[in-house]
Amino acid sequence: MDNQKKVLVTGATRGMGKEISKVLAEKGYHVILGARSLQDGQSIVKELESKGLSVTTVQLDVTDINSVQSAAQEINALDILINNAGVALEASSPSKLDVTKVKNEFDVNVFGVINVTSAILPLLQKEKEAKIINMSSMMGSLNSVLDKDSIVYDVSVAGYQSSKAALNMYSIQLSKELEKEGYDISVDLVDPGMVATEFGGLDPETAKKMGARSIDEGIKRVIELVEQDRKDKNITFTNNDGVVPW
Repeated sequence: MDNQKKVLVTGATRGMGKEISKVLAEKGYHVILGARSLQDGQSIVKELESKGLSVTTVQLDVTDINSVQSAAQEINALDILINNAGVALEASSPSKLDVTKVKNEFDVNVFGVINVTSAILPLLQKEKEAKIINMSSMMGSLNSVLDKDSIVYDVSVAGYQSSKAALNMYSIQLSKELEKEGYDISVDLVDPGMVATEFGGLDPETAKKMGARSIDEGIKRVIELVEQDRKDKNITFTNNDGVVPW
C-alpha cells in the first residue's frame, strides 16, 4: 500500500536487529533489512515473507562506504532509519586497550552510523516527517559512569563506552542541524540495556545468567519510538525506565 511506512534496520540479520525487523513488519511497516551478508538477509526475508510480512533486504556493510552508497541507491523512499548495527570487541582495562580493536568498534558504532545516516538522509528529507533512531548505551553516558549509584559505575569497557559517547555527541549535533534547517526529522538514542543475544561474544544463555533481559524487553523502547507521534523533535536518550542522563 502506498502509505505504508518504510523502515531500514542496520544489523538486521541477528539479535535485536532481526527481532526489531520482525516486530515492525508484523505491525504493518515495510522493513528493509540491512544485511552485511546478502545471503543471510535473503534467508530472513524468505522466512518473514512466508508469514505474509512486507520485507526486503539490501547488502549493507556499514563500514564499507561503497556498500552503503549502493544500498542507498537501491532504496527509493524511507521514513525511518534505525541504526542498530554495533560491536563490542575490547574488554581490557583502559591502560591495556588493543587500539586495533577499539578502532574496529569506532568503525561500526560511530563511523558506520555516520556513513549510513549521511547516505540515507536525502531520502528522509524528502518525507513530510521522518525518524532516526540510534542504538546507544547507558555505558556511553558520562553522568552514569561517574555516578557511584549507577549500575554502570563499575563497568569498564573503555573502547565500547567511548564509541557510544561519541555516537551520542554526533546524534546531538545532527539533531540540532536538522532542526535549524527546518526538517521534521526526530533523532533519538536508545539504551537497550544488557540483552540476551550473542552481542559481545556471549551466548544468550550465558548472558541471561549474568542478568541480561529478553530480546523483547531490549527492543521495547525502539518499537515505542517508531510508533510514537513525536510533536517535540528535541533529541532524547531513553530506555525502558525513562530518561538516561547524558
